[in-house]
Parts: sequence; structure tokens; C-alpha cells
Amino acid sequence: MKLHEFLSENKIKLESDLLNLCEDGINIMRESIDDSHNHNHVYRLFDFAHNLINAEGEDVSEKLNFDIFVPAICWHDTWKAGRFTNDSLKVFIFDQYWDGLGSARKFSKHIKTYYPTMDAKLYKEIKYSVRQHGGLSKSLFGVKNIETKVLCDIDTLDLWSMKRIKSMADKYLNHEHVNKRSRGIVRYYVKKYLKVDDDKFHFDWSKSEYLKKIKPILNEVEKILQKIDEIILEKEENNFEL
Repeated sequence: MKLHEFLSENKIKLESDLLNLCEDGINIMRESIDDSHNHNHVYRLFDFAHNLINAEGEDVSEKLNFDIFVPAICWHDTWKAGRFTNDSLKVFIFDQYWDGLGSARKFSKHIKTYYPTMDAKLYKEIKYSVRQHGGLSKSLFGVKNIETKVLCDIDTLDLWSMKRIKSMADKYLNHEHVNKRSRGIVRYYVKKYLKVDDDKFHFDWSKSEYLKKIKPILNEVEKILQKIDEIILEKEENNFEL
């Protein structure tokens, strides 16, 4: 679901400057060098958000400040869009924990350059949601407002997107680059990000969606791991023959 469709379907009206700010974030994501964190990731989050809002009803729709929530979706992964994780597990872990902080910093610089008259309170609230969705900030300080809670839930659910898993397969099943470190990254991804306790979610709908997705996704990831093992074994046999 694209930005204007999401706004129309949920009867949301944003001022022109906020609309432009959202488009700015999406344009950054459109130029992403990481297929897991590009504009399609943002569009999938709009889908999840639309479904969550409709499932949870007024408990969410009447409390959400869309002036905060929508820009936060568009900007939350703009830092990751400029990075492509290599086969270093240390770099991969660093990226996961720094992404909220990095995107918040990128957002701040953009506001100071292009929207210097933005309301200070609104700026701080959007920046908070962008920052707190990320691993390190969320782990240390948790999340306080409903906008960030919804963002965290739908962003976590997208880890369970089959399209995203297949994108990961394309990245890590490149025969030339497959090695034991790339296998370690996939294993870490499964342990840290896919096997999420359902009590980590803030809303019943999110928990329900998670439980629907868990088995088929884990089965797909196991196929990826098996393929990596096959490629590694083939490489070792070829090296032995040499």
C-alpha cells in the first residue's frame, strides 16, 4: 500500500509540508542499496498499519497522532537504506542496533536543512519514534507512545514477510560470497529476530499475525540454511580436489 492510498483508506489528512517530508523519506528508501530496507518495506508497513488500525478499532485509530506516525514510518529505516551488510557478523549486529539512532540523526539533519520552521514538539515526537524503533534504543529504554508501539509491531511483523525472506535468500545465496560467516548471519537473524516471543508485541492483532506466520517462514529459512550448507560443502570439496 502506497502513501496516498494509506492516507485515503484511513481518511487521514496531512499538511503539505508533512506530505512532502513523507515523500522525502520514501525517496531515500527508493534509492536504497539494501532490498530488505527499501520503499517496498515502507509500503508493506502501510499495509500492516492499515490492518492493525482496522482490527484494533478506536483503541488505536482515535489515539494515534498520524502527524507523528506516518512520517515515522517513512523515515525509520533511512539510515539502513544507505548500507548493505556484508558477510561480517560484527557489522551486521552493529547495523541492527544502530539503525534507529542513525535514522534519527539523518532525519534531524534533513529537518534542519529543509524544514527549519517545523513545530519543535512535532519534530521531537517524530524523531523519538524513528529512534526508538531501533534495537539499541528500544532495548535500553523501551517505547512510551502509541505511535512508536504500532511502528515497532508492524516493523517486527515485516521480518516475517515471505518477500523479505526471499530477498535475504538472494543476498546470502550468492554462490561467490557464501561462506561460514554468511551462515552465521542467517543463524543470528533467526535467533535474534525471527523467534520473537508474542508477549513482545503491544497489540492483540500483531500477536495473532505473528502466530500465523511463524511456521512457514521458519521452514523457508531452514531451506536457505540447507542451501548455504550445500554450497559451503561444494566449495570445500572443490578446494580439496585442488
